Amino acid sequence: MNVMSGLNIDIDSLAQAFGGTFVPREVRTEEECSRQFDFEVLYEDLRRSTEILSEVRPLGVVVCGYLLTLRDLPDAMNRDSAIQACAQIEIDQKACSQGSLFHFWEILARQYGKEGLIQLNSLLEKLGGQPLVDGMWYWAEEELNGACLVFMFSFRSGKSFFTGSCTKHMRYLARPVWKLPEV
Repeated sequence: MNVMSGLNIDIDSLAQAFGGTFVPREVRTEEECSRQFDFEVLYEDLRRSTEILSEVRPLGVVVCGYLLTLRDLPDAMNRDSAIQACAQIEIDQKACSQGSLFHFWEILARQYGKEGLIQLNSLLEKLGGQPLVDGMWYWAEEELNGACLVFMFSFRSGKSFFTGSCTKHMRYLARPVWKLPEV
């Protein structure tokens, strides 16, 4: 399938275009994924907990080895602006990004599915954050042959969609994501 055709493509086709197959990294085991989606919250003091702590400010939700911050950037923006805005957000002196399509967003969709995404959104709201927007395109950090990659979640179907038919000048949402340090 031609990535530049403007059609939505699945992650395996996209991975092949990058010269390989989809091999998730830092993936939770099947047993871990079948649990009740007990997401951890990362707090300002870098403490992680599955409970909501009132005495310290939450930074976001820990998912698949990354921190999903509490809010989208304020406005839809072009890719260069999204890269710059995400990089200005630092946690423990390390910059955020828009999140890797292969190592974060697709793993999130595949492992947690519809119920997990709904629970994640509920937790984001309980923490005073903003849920991921159903049916809206978000920037991913990768490019393919000069084309930018974007993704969208459909909470109704529990699936995610990706396309590489956009340019850097188009305006989409961005959610800062922070790679957790190796333990």
